[in-house]
Amino acid sequence: MAEFNQQQYADILALRSNCVLTEVYPAGLDPDAVMVSVFCSDGHRFDDAYTHKRSVQKCRIHPLSLNGGAQLLSEACPANHEFPWHRGLPDMIRQSCELKSTNLVALGSHWPCAVAEKFNLSVDDVLVLTLHGRLVLKRQYPDLEVYTFFHVVHADGRHRSYTVDHKHPHFANRRLLADLISA
Repeated sequence: MAEFNQQQYADILALRSNCVLTEVYPAGLDPDAVMVSVFCSDGHRFDDAYTHKRSVQKCRIHPLSLNGGAQLLSEACPANHEFPWHRGLPDMIRQSCELKSTNLVALGSHWPCAVAEKFNLSVDDVLVLTLHGRLVLKRQYPDLEVYTFFHVVHADGRHRSYTVDHKHPHFANRRLLADLISA
């Protein structure tokens, strides 16, 4: 299982203090509403993230889970070199939305992350790949209402999910996200 180091934890705290990661969530939804949630299948993280989403969003969750979660939507994700998930995942998300009669999608990643550890990705890399995945999905399916979240297991063991502000200036100079601020 992937572990924190002090620099990674400091990076996450800085993202929190700069309001890149916030505890402001999209408004509670109708309990009969359905949200498609794309998240990592990590058994150490999935249950807590799923339970948190359900308690905050107040809706039904239709999960799509793969190692790496929403990062896999980005063709730049190194995990896609082993299997090209980015080619089929957007259509799978769209199909899930059609099957569940919804246009609500939550794209999530988490830290610590074994996929990030395997490919030597930083916290910022994971967030950029996740946001690039959001951009890819929105370009292909502009009618979807998509938001991104980042689930963190803090150094003291607390689990928290944060909304990622995809329009924050922190991401303005990232080559993959050149068009993100306007999207």
